[in-house]
Amino acid sequence: MYLRLSKPSRCYRIYSQPDCDMGWDSYRNRYFFGYHLYTFVAADSPYDLPLYPRLQRASRHDATSWVVSAREFVERFREYTWDKAILDAAHDALPIYQYLLSRKVKPFIDLNLRSTGSKGFARMTSRFPLLGFRFVKRG
Repeated sequence: MYLRLSKPSRCYRIYSQPDCDMGWDSYRNRYFFGYHLYTFVAADSPYDLPLYPRLQRASRHDATSWVVSAREFVERFREYTWDKAILDAAHDALPIYQYLLSRKVKPFIDLNLRSTGSKGFARMTSRFPLLGFRFVKRG
């Protein structure tokens, strides 16, 4: 369900789920009310089976959802191991790289070209010491 918000609403509604909130859908360029689904998937199987689906609040960023879901997954399923993580550009943050490398997991993360920080990986052209390969801006 998508709501278009042009001005603040004066409608007093009672929502049945108090932990729902407003979030931004960047794909559709709209606000929405509710949750978003964050799922860990076994990408090495022929069927891409979902391993850990988790509903997160709509306002929570994907990188934060990954941190919460990864922590819960590791705590709940101690017998499972993983050695690679394929993530999109929303997860291009140094703490996520450091966490994965500390667990001996190879990160495959798309570079965030819209990075607003002065130390974004897309701006680096020198050797990154933890991973050992060069980041070169294509152009």
